[in-house]
Amino acid sequence: MILGISSFVSLCVLEIACRMLGFAPVAEEVPKDTSKLHSAPFIRTAQENGWMYWPLEEQTIDVSDSSDGSGEQQVKLFRNRCSFREDAQETPIKKTANTYRIMVAGDSHTDGVVENKNSYANLLERDLNAASSDRMTYDVINAGHTAFSPYQELWLYEKVLNKFEPDLLVVGFYAGNDVWELMTTDRVHLAKTSDGWVHQESDAKSSDGGDKPSGLLGHTKHFLREHFGTYHALASIGFLRSRVGTADEPSLFDQEIAQMAQESPPIYWQSYGQAHYFREHPKDWEVATSKLRFTLKRFQEEARTTQTPIMFVLIPTLHQTCPDVARKQFDQAAKTLRLTPENTRTDDRACELFLGLAQEIGIETIDMRPDFREFRQQHPSEQLYWQFDHHLNPAGHRVVADRLYQRLQDKPFDADALGKQVPEQR
Repeated sequence: MILGISSFVSLCVLEIACRMLGFAPVAEEVPKDTSKLHSAPFIRTAQENGWMYWPLEEQTIDVSDSSDGSGEQQVKLFRNRCSFREDAQETPIKKTANTYRIMVAGDSHTDGVVENKNSYANLLERDLNAASSDRMTYDVINAGHTAFSPYQELWLYEKVLNKFEPDLLVVGFYAGNDVWELMTTDRVHLAKTSDGWVHQESDAKSSDGGDKPSGLLGHTKHFLREHFGTYHALASIGFLRSRVGTADEPSLFDQEIAQMAQESPPIYWQSYGQAHYFREHPKDWEVATSKLRFTLKRFQEEARTTQTPIMFVLIPTLHQTCPDVARKQFDQAAKTLRLTPENTRTDDRACELFLGLAQEIGIETIDMRPDFREFRQQHPSEQLYWQFDHHLNPAGHRVVADRLYQRLQDKPFDADALGKQVPEQR
């Protein structure tokens, strides 16, 4: 009895000492201020489950080193209580009378590394309202989320966005990583069963980068990792590292990723990472194709059910539309990642895949590649992407907004015509 109590006290002292030395257990991310969460249950549920981001206080990004000629020094980002990139603190769920609401979903190129007012969603809103009669008001909501896959965007639309009564859904598809993103499992994703593709919540990741373990031993390690600093102290000791479940020696593939993270992160994450992944896992292209087809069909089914027209915007990469920019860095990256000339055209392959599936399913898509290339021909000294991270800069968002505005002016959407004809692709 005395020995048991003594051992327990010793372990408590050891745990306290480990935490004081900085070996803390893995903490779950919680919002600093829960008052920032929206009161609507379905939005709170989405935020708490990680289906959409927590609301943000204003965040400032320094872009002064970006040689894009825009003259921008800082970009201030803000996400409101609905987790939308809107300056208003609230986005009303019910739209007012005589309001045409457009919901815009997508990844970081829709979310925008620009101030809210300069995203293509908000630029489109201003253009439409400037040309509108007094009887109609346009409300365009930027619901973009950084690092989202097309399936995450579908899931968010089904669980949250469609409740905002949109008259039109616009979804941005980014050629540089959206096919690749469908293969990730650290967020909501599609899993294969005997019945086909089904929804799957995030696969938990361990603190040392491995997958969540299985079995009694695995679950014990997972529990210790989450609750005890002593575990992390032991994991830092070389000869014990393998005994507490740390990752194996990195493969050549992982070493290449680490090297690119040092040399040129934007080239990897915004373009060549997708090429690198499918070079290493070529059979996964067919898997990703199947997931994308499933996702687009579900988008179309949801559009028909809710009588909400849907349109995709295909956003190209810097490498596709501005090949003269950072050419040496791209060439070096291709060498580091052992990419063949065919591999380096994976972004174009992603475009053709998406356009083919959209045509097959009957979803209208605006291909922005011609517009971007035309802009570059007319304005060779101006850039469409930030040089520091290869996201669209304000000029890039302006080009997308102009094309969307032109499309909406040319031919309004008719919900009654959903699915009756295959729209012409541009």
